[in-house]
Amino acid sequence: MGMLLVPGIKSGEKGWRRALLKRVSSAELPEWAGDADLVTSVPPSPWHRLLRGFDLTEEAARLISKKIARPYTKTMSRTWLSKRQAKQTESQRRKMPQKNMYLRSNADVSGKTILLVDDVWTTGTTLLRCAKALLKAGASAVRVISLFRAV
Repeated sequence: MGMLLVPGIKSGEKGWRRALLKRVSSAELPEWAGDADLVTSVPPSPWHRLLRGFDLTEEAARLISKKIARPYTKTMSRTWLSKRQAKQTESQRRKMPQKNMYLRSNADVSGKTILLVDDVWTTGTTLLRCAKALLKAGASAVRVISLFRAV
């Protein structure tokens, strides 16, 4: 089923989005999720967000933040013209520049344990870039929840 969901989500199909968010809202989370001080999400590029019409990762992160009673905060941004990763090979993905992901100027993560939410974990490069930016800004730890793991 995941082979059908991921392309549907990435193309902006709203039926899959509703079904997945319903599942996220009822899913059991790992115990360590409650250790987070705040929840944030991996940002899409503004261009892809505009084309898709929604940000599934942010919506899922907001649901998770409610479940664990922790605030959701937009801490990360992505450059406008970052390449679409779905069209790239694994080695091309791993070469993503760190500057593609950056901390928003109003984000305060200093000393906090961050729960970082992403929709699809393929190579882990995007998550690594986000985690590095959060840790560089002073986060004490970054933990990750991904809705899908591409293999």
